[in-house]
Amino acid sequence: MWKTWKEIRSLTKNRDIVFYGRSEDWIPRSIPHISAKFIVDSNKKLHGTYYYDIEVCDPKSLRVEDKPFVVITTGDYINISEYLESIGFIPGNDFCPCPEYYDFKNLDDLRSIKFKCLISSSDYTSGKATRTSYYGGGVFELINDGIEPKLTKKTDGQFRQLITKKD
Repeated sequence: MWKTWKEIRSLTKNRDIVFYGRSEDWIPRSIPHISAKFIVDSNKKLHGTYYYDIEVCDPKSLRVEDKPFVVITTGDYINISEYLESIGFIPGNDFCPCPEYYDFKNLDDLRSIKFKCLISSSDYTSGKATRTSYYGGGVFELINDGIEPKLTKKTDGQFRQLITKKD
């Protein structure tokens, strides 16, 4: 179901593109790559309005027989995908989530895995250094129990790598 912008442009050479979801985050990120004929959104207050000069319409205006290609531009891409399939659209052929979501999908997948790991960071807490962050550098333990990840700083300092060594 996941496509790159290049693959989307190839699939849509003779098809209209429709954005599903009037997203203030994802439509501006999509526009440099593709042009949409219209946007569908379930918020009735938006119907008939324009966003980036693209009309926002009722999702009922989306018809399989018109053969549009739908780029899902809302974070609820899983439920929208299920809805599109239920009305006859084929994943990867007739629709896909915004390619920018792929990293979020991977993050969601990672959140569901239980694990424990060590992380090294060479950051500094001072704003004058090249690499700064709120926690600064050190060695951190990340435990994900599948419910709420927990990050604990084990030691302070600027570390670039960790090496496993016997004992």
